[in-house]
Amino acid sequence: MKQVHLWEAPFSGVDRVLLRKAAGALAKYACDGPIVGQRVAGDPVYDEITCSHPLSKAAVRFLSWMASHLGAQEFSNELLIHDDPLSIVYQAGPAWCSVGTLEVPRMGDFLLLDVPFHHCIVSSYEGTKMNSWDYGQYHDAKQLPCGRPMERAVTRPFTLGDSKIVGWVNIERLHFDTCATVPDSFVLGTQAQ
Repeated sequence: MKQVHLWEAPFSGVDRVLLRKAAGALAKYACDGPIVGQRVAGDPVYDEITCSHPLSKAAVRFLSWMASHLGAQEFSNELLIHDDPLSIVYQAGPAWCSVGTLEVPRMGDFLLLDVPFHHCIVSSYEGTKMNSWDYGQYHDAKQLPCGRPMERAVTRPFTLGDSKIVGWVNIERLHFDTCATVPDSFVLGTQAQ
């Protein structure tokens, strides 16, 4: 892993394109392990992200790890302090987006689903389907908790699979208080120059 600045220029706003690119690279790294497209309990990356907590806590640990690695350390810490699925709504403040706004979730946004409560990271959203990176899943063949990419059908009113979408955190609106930490393979391109 390496540290990078995601700001457009010193003391200015975050580079939105670079932020979403970094979020995608981090989520892919978190979910793409030796078992193609999945990380399972016992994998060093999975265990670092979940801190060996039970399956029921893995999804919020994943969000906290993502926020921390993107440079939103304060938000990451608040997620862990207020260990309640709905605390993300209150901790996100102006970054919170409710269903019914004109916005749609985009790559890297933190999604909150209802019944059962679940968090995931959006990979892509295309009208009738949403791809996401999820922790708090179970690898059937290995009989172990895992993190993996998921594809679900989207129906109106904002239902993903069998769960309703409560809302999401627009990562562009988070407060970034430190450098991002991204996989070594992450390429900055020309935007960080």
